[in-house]
Amino acid sequence: MTSYATSGNVLSPYRSQDFSTVNSSGYTMGKITYTYDSDYSTTNSFQTAVHTLPLTKSTNDAYSKYHFKTAVYLPIDYPGFSRKSILGNPQSAAFSKDDHYLYVMYNDNQQASDENQTGWVIRYDWTKLNQLLNASGSSLSMIRRATNRYYRGTTTALDRQVLACMKVGPQFKAGHVQSLALNPKTNQLWFIKAYKNSTTATVQRLSMSTLKPNASVNFTLKSTVHMGSVLSFDNSGNAYFWTQTKSAWPTAPVNSVKFYKGTLGVNRVHFSLVKQGLSQAPGQVLQSMSYNSNNGRLYLVSDESIFSVPANKLGKLSTADVSRSNFSGKREFEGLVWQHTSNTGYLLTNKGPELMKVVAN
Repeated sequence: MTSYATSGNVLSPYRSQDFSTVNSSGYTMGKITYTYDSDYSTTNSFQTAVHTLPLTKSTNDAYSKYHFKTAVYLPIDYPGFSRKSILGNPQSAAFSKDDHYLYVMYNDNQQASDENQTGWVIRYDWTKLNQLLNASGSSLSMIRRATNRYYRGTTTALDRQVLACMKVGPQFKAGHVQSLALNPKTNQLWFIKAYKNSTTATVQRLSMSTLKPNASVNFTLKSTVHMGSVLSFDNSGNAYFWTQTKSAWPTAPVNSVKFYKGTLGVNRVHFSLVKQGLSQAPGQVLQSMSYNSNNGRLYLVSDESIFSVPANKLGKLSTADVSRSNFSGKREFEGLVWQHTSNTGYLLTNKGPELMKVVAN
């Protein structure tokens, strides 16, 4: 792996008095007590039923009215790891540019600090898996059953077809890994390894073939600003992250949203604070950020609450531009991932791990 380091601060200077927020109130969710899916225990984790996470409240616009429906149950067990149920903690996901592959990033959550978490990536052949899922006699638990039987040393012919659609990458020091994102312009996958234990951030590029990092970039935004924990790119290659305000400014209350936009790569890292944020975040736990290339919107994900804004209006948003949606179900919203060639999105959840499709109301 090749390492790169920047010199000096990579965040453009700004004055807090120049910052403002647009009203996004009325839809901020409180902290969620996570629960398992309703039939997770009764089915011994081999779920087959379709579940929904219904919309409970939203703004009155075209981008906010949707809910989530089970697309597929993801695996839990896999041989070669330190314990059973090792795949129960997916953290983020990204589609390849042609949507053929889905990359899901995991960690084992066994280390004391986020940046030292052991992680790995599974590449799913999404095209072939969907062909199998749509075949007669298939089940939504198809992947989960196949990997469980593989773990136990007994597989069927169908199991082997399913397993052939998966490539499990090597383990490495990956961090919290809730930030895997594809830069569509460069066709590169990036994730944030370290961001909060030091003002020096580490962002790494993931090889799509070996499924391990092949480049690492260290940088400092500024001495008083940490890198965010999430990451997204638009079609032009602009990088974005968002943060929740912990220490209030006169112009930015606690739990308001700040947007950062810039360039991220081995040749250059630079970010600017967008001078306008949101008065309130979607929820208490910042989970994810994603870009929908079909509608040009950035999605801010917290548990049971998702906001979205048009990327091309950052800095000049009105309240009407901020779509806000609340859901029920008490599931942890790990990530929202959009395909690049269609307006199709999926929510990544756990307890147990599952992909749920975005369905218009």
